[in-house]
Amino acid sequence: MYVTGNWEIGPMTEGAKFDWAVAPHPKQQIRSSFLGGSSFIIPAKAEHKNAAWTWLDFLTDADSMKYLAEYDRIPARNDSYTAEHIKANPLYEAFAKEIPHARSHASIYAGTIRSEVGVAFDEVMLGKKDAKRALDDAAARVKNEIREDLPGI
Repeated sequence: MYVTGNWEIGPMTEGAKFDWAVAPHPKQQIRSSFLGGSSFIIPAKAEHKNAAWTWLDFLTDADSMKYLAEYDRIPARNDSYTAEHIKANPLYEAFAKEIPHARSHASIYAGTIRSEVGVAFDEVMLGKKDAKRALDDAAARVKNEIREDLPGI
């Protein structure tokens, strides 16, 4: 089992030489999933809070989120399972059904870490590297991105 997101559907569909499928996270006490992507915030001391809210409303509106379909991505909206590109692909639908149970894992380095773990996963699954080398290489790339002047979460 590999915990990932819909961004792996393309590489796995194109390159995996084995059968695979998508399933929800195993449930223990409560059902949960990761809510990734970009995290939007408005700082408490923001000078133009109303403008920021207007911008966030536009970015997260159902009509605006449809553009994610052009990148084969799933919007982080509870109603994303109604999008045509989601309904047309059972693999995407499996991810979209988990959104109501998702929790954010915000970090200033989350995108970099997620991306590099995804690269390592692809390298291993596609037979390009063994797991240790792929993860060691990914860790080195992440360490390269960490800034000493910024706190990491």
